[in-house]
Parts: sequence; C-alpha cells; structure tokens
Amino acid sequence: MRIKNIQLHNFGSYGGHNKFDFEATSPEERVVVIGGKNGAGMTTLFTAVQVCLYGNFAFGFKTAGKRYLSEIYNLINNQVRIDENESAFIEIGFQQVDNTDLFDYVIRRSWSWPQNEICESLTVWQNGHQPHYFNVRKIRIFTWFKYFISFFRCHPS
Repeated sequence: MRIKNIQLHNFGSYGGHNKFDFEATSPEERVVVIGGKNGAGMTTLFTAVQVCLYGNFAFGFKTAGKRYLSEIYNLINNQVRIDENESAFIEIGFQQVDNTDLFDYVIRRSWSWPQNEICESLTVWQNGHQPHYFNVRKIRIFTWFKYFISFFRCHPS
C-alpha cells in the first residue's frame, strides 16, 4: 500500500481544506518525514488517518454509537462546529497492488451535524468509480473493511 495523498477538511486544528501530497516523482523522494513544532497538528494528522481507515475501531469502540460520534464531534474544528451548514471530512488516496494488478483507492469519511445530530458517512472509490460489488479481499491490509463498505449512520449528539 502506498499513500498518495491525505485531505483534511475542518478536522481538528485543520480549518478549511488542507491537502498533503505524498506522491514521489523520483526514487530519491520515496521517504516522507512529517515533522513540526509542538501543537503544529502532527498528532491530528495521524489521528485522522486512523479515523478514516478504522472509524469507531480507532478509538476501541465496537460500534459507531453515541460515544464514538461524541469523540468525532470533539475532533471537528471548533470554529466550524457552531455552524450547522458546515461539514468535515478526511480523505485518503492510496494505491494497492494485488498480484500484478495496481488499484487506486480513495476512502472518504465525512460528517455533518444538522440540527445538532452528527451524521457520518463513508465512501469508497476504486479506480475512480464506486464499485457496485466490492471484493474486500482485494485490500488484504484492510480485512476490517467489510464492515464499512457502504453505510450511513446518524445518532443524536
């Protein structure tokens, strides 16, 4: 698996839209170092990756219930949380090789909070399309993925 990019929108200290591009154009650029001063958002970036890929399991919850969505609500950027018309999302683009086939995936986990009710959705694209049937064995690293391929949940905050 090779992460190509990460996008954060109104997540944690990252207000607005932020994109981190990790694509290497030459073999000398294959190593990515994420560093910064204390409070610069490095931990938020790593938390975002965990949340996007694992959802409620990133926090040790068995289900995406009220406690999980409360944790998510606390991770949404403080300045946009007060506006019901806003939204937040994490999106990760990556490539995965299966045998000799190269697949491009994009995973987007997004949240909205109309009428103080936080809603989460997860969308997966494979090679630019949302697959009608998604073979979870194609992504060996994500065996947990079968639980998240297509869902939409809303719970009162």
